[in-house]
Amino acid sequence: MTQQSMDTFLKTLSSSAPVPGGGGASAYVAAVGMSLGSMVANLTTGKKKYAEYQEEIEQIIEKAGKLTDELADYMQKDAVAFEPLSKAYVRIVTRMPLRDATAGFVCYSRRALETIDLDAVRMKGYGFQIEMKYSAWRLGMRLKEVSIIFVERREGTSKMSGGIFGEAFFGVLKLPFRRIRKRK
Repeated sequence: MTQQSMDTFLKTLSSSAPVPGGGGASAYVAAVGMSLGSMVANLTTGKKKYAEYQEEIEQIIEKAGKLTDELADYMQKDAVAFEPLSKAYVRIVTRMPLRDATAGFVCYSRRALETIDLDAVRMKGYGFQIEMKYSAWRLGMRLKEVSIIFVERREGTSKMSGGIFGEAFFGVLKLPFRRIRKRK
């Protein structure tokens, strides 16, 4: 979320996409407010007229910077808050025996890659991960999850955008109604 241009953020916010939501938008507005406060403090720092307030001005600049970073973090957390819900959604709709159908660290057997009609795969992003696993499962392939933990990645920025979320949401709804065929 924080890596998007303001134009992209606002267009996505005003669309039917569920991400960003009200929490992310509120954090964005608050971060803009803190940035404006920091701007005023930076414009007055070092001026003789405000010399007696210099220490307070420096504290404002420091606090505003920390709060802006914290608010940006809340934007990310709001966008990621849908993750547990999305995993349950995929399990319920597809009935696949997986806890996380969006996991991107995946190995497919040669047989699976030769069997799945890769030209018929329609989704990209997270939806692609789901569709590939669903196709393999529907074609009788065995699915096995092996949990991995990236210890250096305890937190970070989400790559989830409104478009990717929408594609995965509606694409998953369509999967049970699609005919999954073997490659010709």
